[in-house]
Amino acid sequence: MPTKCLAFSVHISKRVEVGLSPGITPCRFGMFATAHLANAYECYEYKRQFDQYYLNTDWSQLQHHIIVLKDQMPSIAVSSMFSLDDLDAPETPRVTLSVFPADGQVMIAFSAVPKDAPFVMAYLDRILCSDGQFQKYLLSKLILQSCDNFVIAPTYYNALTQERQDAICQFYVETIVANAEDHEDERLYLF
Repeated sequence: MPTKCLAFSVHISKRVEVGLSPGITPCRFGMFATAHLANAYECYEYKRQFDQYYLNTDWSQLQHHIIVLKDQMPSIAVSSMFSLDDLDAPETPRVTLSVFPADGQVMIAFSAVPKDAPFVMAYLDRILCSDGQFQKYLLSKLILQSCDNFVIAPTYYNALTQERQDAICQFYVETIVANAEDHEDERLYLF
């Protein structure tokens, strides 16, 4: 069980012990914990499926969308999986995102299982159909609001103004629970 889920379960147990939450009757804290446990299990199953495809080198079971940023100094690295919530899908579609430097370029790879491919394509359409600075902006927003596992190169981050550093950190924190698709801020560039 992921550490955050385990810690939250212990927190709920303590709330019941001191009488702040009902023990048997559903409450928002229990529903929140249950939803996170279900999501953790679904993520585990999805990752297990991905791992099996990679271990068997069965690339036909995965669909990839690759973006190459030419002549781009590496400023971030990403290895993340996130869900595409609020879509009309029978199960929650998920997508993996990898961002890494290669031969003086930055490679961006989105990967999904075939059943999620139509939802992933629709979700990524705006990013995949754009280019240049606008594409980098859309990628930056997506990474900040959807990915937990990323790093920013210290040389890049330290060269940013304090105002840009604050804007990036603030947007990241404000979108932990819910994405802000309509939020626009030119200070959010990660590339």
